[in-house]
Amino acid sequence: MKRLLIYFASIIILSLLPGKSFAHQPPLEQPRTLIYQIFTDRNKPMQIVGDLTPMHWAALSPGERFLYTERLNEQTQQFSYYVFDFVQKQFTRITGEGKWFPRQDRFIIKKGNVLASYDPIAKTETVLLEVEQGRQIIDFAVAPDEKRLAYLATAGKDAEGKALVQLYVQNLSSLEQTLVDTFTDTRPWTSKYHNRENLYWLPTSGKLFYFADQIMGEKRAHKVKQWDRESGEIFLTAFPQFPSYSPDMEIQVGFKDNVMLWKDPTGQTISLGEGSRMQTIQWAPAGHAVVGIQGFGALAAGWDEKIGIRYQDAAKHFYMPGIYEGTDFRKLQDNFRFIGWAKDGKSFYVADLAPIPGEWYHRLP
Repeated sequence: MKRLLIYFASIIILSLLPGKSFAHQPPLEQPRTLIYQIFTDRNKPMQIVGDLTPMHWAALSPGERFLYTERLNEQTQQFSYYVFDFVQKQFTRITGEGKWFPRQDRFIIKKGNVLASYDPIAKTETVLLEVEQGRQIIDFAVAPDEKRLAYLATAGKDAEGKALVQLYVQNLSSLEQTLVDTFTDTRPWTSKYHNRENLYWLPTSGKLFYFADQIMGEKRAHKVKQWDRESGEIFLTAFPQFPSYSPDMEIQVGFKDNVMLWKDPTGQTISLGEGSRMQTIQWAPAGHAVVGIQGFGALAAGWDEKIGIRYQDAAKHFYMPGIYEGTDFRKLQDNFRFIGWAKDGKSFYVADLAPIPGEWYHRLP
């Protein structure tokens, strides 16, 4: 019922927006994937800028022209992958899941043991690397300067039967690869619907952070390690989680209990107030603003949790209007999702995606 109310409201809004065109207008009984543009200037109302066939995952390209989407088939329980072109107003099916480059509208597809670069305008793929058959590429991340690609791949087991993982860095110009580290990681490798971040590049592209097992007495602990690009040295950090810096490196996010802290290079700390702590924050491409997910506890019995999509800068914060219509099923049942920032950092985009039914939870990769 709530989704239908949102849909009927969107039809009214669409009729009032001059010059807007939308792909594939739906029959009324069909749920849709709606794309919202939300402005950091609260005097500008939220707009619906896309109305698509139901999808279960989405990520906007840095240039705002393309949308990567995924659909889960109820009968086969398999994902299919697409890129939607807002200019051509058409979907193109692609061969695997992946991520956008940080700056340009190019996409990296992960399919089995291969990573390939995809050009959404020419609709062509170029293989970047391939690991041996039987190995799995776990995750990857392109450096902010787009000169290097880091990736994690399984590497069998150690003498104790623990899972081995290898970290590689590839030069995207020469395609030469460097083996950075081999380590054990006993965390279960789960799907991205758990929103786990496995690699983090510093905005300068000079350092790379990743998790690895460390022996702490008789126990194993997951600690953050740091690779320095210039020296090639690896350091074990004291961080319980990845650091997070603004693109200009002037602000670092920290946390104390339920408070988010902003620290500048001089060591000055600004508290953003009780209840400001967020998960999976995304920095604006310019300036000092973030968007993140904030949980508000379970609705009642069961696993559903009410969430908010929160904007935060030094002066203000607000939640996406209407976000309380959505719920989150252990970060699996997608509903409202942040999908990307505008290039100028003055607005961001959120998608109202089709839910992943709870009965599929244990069947996901």
